[in-house]
Amino acid sequence: MNKKLVLLLFTILLLSGCGKKQVRKCSLNQDQYMSQEIEFIAKDNNNIDQLKIRIIFAKELIDANELNELTDEQKQSLEESILDNMDLSKDNMEGINFSVDINDTVDFVLDIDVDKADPTLLKTLGLDLSDKDTSLDKVISSLKENGATCE
Repeated sequence: MNKKLVLLLFTILLLSGCGKKQVRKCSLNQDQYMSQEIEFIAKDNNNIDQLKIRIIFAKELIDANELNELTDEQKQSLEESILDNMDLSKDNMEGINFSVDINDTVDFVLDIDVDKADPTLLKTLGLDLSDKDTSLDKVISSLKENGATCE
């Protein structure tokens, strides 16, 4: 009976990758019109595997009275403008999924698979993960030095 239990635990550990995923979140409030939230996922504090970047724009920055009254065409134009201002294009976003949610604010979200995303594109976003030591702790420490609040 004990051997079966040990075998079962070993199998569970093997299937789960034997590693613990760590999730850390940081936020940056650049001004009263824009803020950022970044979620990092890494295994055992090693290099970061995934990122989720959420940029929240206040409607005053967009110069819109009621964002929920924008037409689909206006929303599409706003989305393209945000991508353009971030030097992003729908054509060069391998490993990056994005979405825009427009309600009382404009929430622009980038879900990034670090292994699949172009490192040059990540640098464009201000994320230089090309260093061999991009451990979760090192990246969080660097963000804190630049004024981020991290959990």
